Amino acid sequence: MRQRKTATKKTPSRYWDDSDWGIANAQMLSEQYPNMWVAIYNKKAIVHHKELGRVARQVQQLGVNDPVFTFSERGIHVYGHYAVVS
Repeated sequence: MRQRKTATKKTPSRYWDDSDWGIANAQMLSEQYPNMWVAIYNKKAIVHHKELGRVARQVQQLGVNDPVFTFSERGIHVYGHYAVVS
């Protein structure tokens, strides 16, 4: 049986630098962009909005490849999930 080769895209090192920057600056991001999705590129917040889809579209319009997307949470949030029991 022949195995199929799949193309894999290498994640640029800039992505990991941007990710680290986002973690290191999480407090600042949550103060400036409370409860919003933020796109980070070259250690800068380039787009922010409450809707992830809108952020993604704006990033695409800018022609930016491989940004870091993060949710800049501010305050206390309670998240829940529902389980279906049969």
